[in-house]
Amino acid sequence: MKKTGKIVKFDGRFGIIEDEHSHFYFHVSDLSNKKMPQSLQDGNIVEFRSEDRPYNIKRAKNIKVLRKTIFSTCLLYTSDAADDLIG
Repeated sequence: MKKTGKIVKFDGRFGIIEDEHSHFYFHVSDLSNKKMPQSLQDGNIVEFRSEDRPYNIKRAKNIKVLRKTIFSTCLLYTSDAADDLIG
């Protein structure tokens, strides 16, 4: 059965996906597209197949990214801060 969840932690090799009821562990070898790890990040919405493992561990397999989260930063200067920088 396919599920949808959000990556809440990914360190480049291992990660955790949460859905509305549970959390699932995964390794980069569980990805459906092996070229995908470099674009995988926290916040991505993914589709996966759940697999129950011994000791009540839930694992995500065949992970496919449905929506990527894009983080961007912006440095905003107020006129006072700009005046301080200029002199």
